[in-house]
Amino acid sequence: GIDAESGAKKAGLKKGDVILKIDNIRITKFADLTGYLNTKHPNETVTVTFLRNGEQNQTAVKLIEYESFAITAIGLEITNASAEELAECQVENGVKISKALNQTMENENLIGIIITEINQQKVHNVDDVREVIGNANPRNPLSVTFAVPNGEKKTFVFR
Repeated sequence: GIDAESGAKKAGLKKGDVILKIDNIRITKFADLTGYLNTKHPNETVTVTFLRNGEQNQTAVKLIEYESFAITAIGLEITNASAEELAECQVENGVKISKALNQTMENENLIGIIITEINQQKVHNVDDVREVIGNANPRNPLSVTFAVPNGEKKTFVFR
């Protein structure tokens, strides 16, 4: 897949494209891709050679910083949500769950779900979540409101 706010998406790469090379470095497995990209910095540009519908193409991709935050208290990692992802869930604000940090949360299948509020405070981006979590008393439960693609919202309290 392609993250909606990524440099790859902005450069025109699509889900299903097969990356063959980055800056003439052959990519044969995901570790090759991540290993090479980890040597780069945000705002650098790389040349991506890819296969789409049997045809080889090339594009320049400006790397952007992937901003994420681990909410360890509930076992989830979040990233900023795109306008498209918010619209899909019929909400105006929120962050997207990008990763489960423990088996319990992995079993809940929450990847891609939007969090709109934490402790009754609206969150718009990763920085908002950092602030709300940073100001929360770790001894108190965390209240988290989730929005699903049909627009329904559910609030859960994590102890």
